[in-house]
Amino acid sequence: MGSEDYGGFGMTEKKVKRLSTGQQLVLWALSQKSMTRRRLAATLDCSQTCIVSLIRGLKLQGLVFVSGHEPTTGRPAPVYSVHVKHEKPQRGHIRFGADATSREMVATALREMGHMTAVEIADHLDVPRNRVNSTLTHHRNGGRSSRIFRVANWVWVDRRGWVPAYGIGPAADADKPKPNKQENQARYRERMKSVFRSKTKTFAGNPFGELIHMAGATHQAAYWNRVAA
Repeated sequence: MGSEDYGGFGMTEKKVKRLSTGQQLVLWALSQKSMTRRRLAATLDCSQTCIVSLIRGLKLQGLVFVSGHEPTTGRPAPVYSVHVKHEKPQRGHIRFGADATSREMVATALREMGHMTAVEIADHLDVPRNRVNSTLTHHRNGGRSSRIFRVANWVWVDRRGWVPAYGIGPAADADKPKPNKQENQARYRERMKSVFRSKTKTFAGNPFGELIHMAGATHQAAYWNRVAA
């Protein structure tokens, strides 16, 4: 196969075999039939988020392209195709995050930076968040083992509640804090104060203030004001 077979990006059959199993499975599935990401996810038995991440890398290398769009109830869904046929890899399923590379990346980040949430790990490594979540889930045996990664503590995140911060195992997982009615009420009152301040500022000299508030913009503005603070 020449490089022109892969869209002129210098890709060869040897280089294609170096791709991850997930990427090779996507190429094989699209070789059978052009599909949307929803159908790809159903065919390969994985999440659409995983498919989006795999396709993004394949498009950058010129191996996958958008050949059309399929009507949906909302925005038309892109239909993906490949330039040439690809064989099915030896491993017939995607184990996203199960590889040693992902494990070492997350472990190194935790050793260097200390305890972090999954979102913080992904931002630090500049990798898709679903890759970090899959890595933690796989190597923690679905949350039943803390031999490699453990829940070091719990962090309160606005709009999400208590979120686990991970560390290096082996050690016992930290217990999730129990709901505290007084603390919840205090957070609610503080949040409402921010909403009231944003609402007052919106209404000042603005004839459309009530409509803006009804649309939820004041709540959103109050949230970002708290984040910025």
